[in-house]
Amino acid sequence: MRVVKLFLRLLGVCLIASGFWWAWHNISEAKAAANASLTIENQLEQVSTQDKTGSEDGEMAVGTVDGTDYIGTIEIPAIGIKLPVAANYSFEQMSLTPTRYAGSFYTNDLVICAHNYPYHFDSLKSIAMGSEVILTTTNGQTYHYIITNRETIEPTAVDQVFKDTATDTDWDLSLFTCTPAGLARVLVRCSLVK
Repeated sequence: MRVVKLFLRLLGVCLIASGFWWAWHNISEAKAAANASLTIENQLEQVSTQDKTGSEDGEMAVGTVDGTDYIGTIEIPAIGIKLPVAANYSFEQMSLTPTRYAGSFYTNDLVICAHNYPYHFDSLKSIAMGSEVILTTTNGQTYHYIITNRETIEPTAVDQVFKDTATDTDWDLSLFTCTPAGLARVLVRCSLVK
């Protein structure tokens, strides 16, 4: 009986220690992403737009920083973020910045995803309807949107973020992120202000 109690105590200590380690790891990762985004944003302002494209639709001009193409920046004043947006999705890139998941600002079906880090898209879960979203392209074009809808979708229902251009006319930009532990996705729809 004594051995069992000792084992359970040691197991409890190990679980508590691993919980602290995971919390520290997640906070460190979020801070590293915030710093990387700020650095990339500053460098992106210095880079001139290149003629090559960084997306499969072949339309959007990009700026390149450290070998990664960016379509511009996204700013949401209500939650105090301004972040560079990578032109092409990769899970590794999302550890640094939001990424273009699909679509284009030219065709009003742009989808941008990011981790739910405090300095990235975590605040989407509580942002007010009507909040402004500003997308500034690498060639200086500015697109103004307002948030019109927010919903929570299943983590595997990523197909719901895409726009059916034949039937969907109520949104022009989608932003999405995961909830803590990836149990669901927060999807925010935005309409272009004309």
